[in-house]
Order: sequence, then structure tokens, then C-alpha cells
Amino acid sequence: VHYPGNLNTSVVVRSETGGGVEESFGRLGACVADALRAIVADARVEGSAVVCPLGKLSGAAQARRGRAVLYHCTLLLEADTAPMERYLRALRSDYAPVQVPSRPRRTTTLSEVLGRRVTAHEAAVAVGSALARILGDSDGGEELTVEEAERAEALRLGRYEDPAWTWRG
Repeated sequence: VHYPGNLNTSVVVRSETGGGVEESFGRLGACVADALRAIVADARVEGSAVVCPLGKLSGAAQARRGRAVLYHCTLLLEADTAPMERYLRALRSDYAPVQVPSRPRRTTTLSEVLGRRVTAHEAAVAVGSALARILGDSDGGEELTVEEAERAEALRLGRYEDPAWTWRG
């Protein structure tokens, strides 16, 4: 479930860079944990999650195609008022996994842990910088081309800010 208080990060690496499934979760999750340790000293990787003593801050998934690994994680910044059991099958009493089972656990948010509001920009800068350091891009990446920026803006306006698209299903 994605909502405004949730930062989503995706990165694609060559499969030989990421290693096996567990190694990829560990290595790429360590980027997120490293970024969070700047503001949450006890953030650490556990499987496909980044946790702290108060609960899970981030969950991840990955897809592998050919020589590429897509690593995707969510980072909980602020609480959502939606009843998660309504949206997440793994929280329902009749949950039966089809393929890879979910591992539900207590979640927390960066804002809850720190006792202050954490903005998406603050978290994105921290995670992006950690990914750049660990993956070898010390300057944080290239600027978007004009075409990429225009396409991103068109997607934001025409899709992601449209409640009919965002809340479908």
C-alpha cells in the first residue's frame, strides 16, 4: 500500500552486482539502513526489511530479469489512517500465501521514531546519497534530461495526482 507518507525507492543493478536474492536484500537494504543510521542510529537490515527497536521502517521486494535486478523498497515516513488489514492480505486471518509469503510485523514510521516530521525530500536525499556511495556514483547521479523531466511531470500530473488512478482497485 502506497500513500503520501510513504517514500518508494527503486534501483536497478546488474545481477552480478547484486548477487543472489538474499545477498541483494542484504546489500541494497544496507544502503537504506546506512542512510537511516544518520538519523536513526539503530536501523539495521533483517531479511528484506530495515528495522529499528520500535518496528519495521522499510520493506523490500525484488524482481530478476536476465542480468538485471530491480530492488524496490518502501520507507514509512508518516502514519496512514487507512486500516491496513483492508488492503494487505497478509494481515487477514484467512491469509494463505500463493508464492513467496509475506512476513507481517509491527511497523513504525521515521516520524514516530524521531518525534518530529520527516519529509520525503529529507529521506530521499539520505537514501539517494547512500545508494550513490555504495553503488559507486559519488556525485549522486546525472541530472535529468529535458525530455525525462517533462515525462516525469506529465506522469505526476496525469497519473499520480489523479485520485481515480491512485485509488483504483
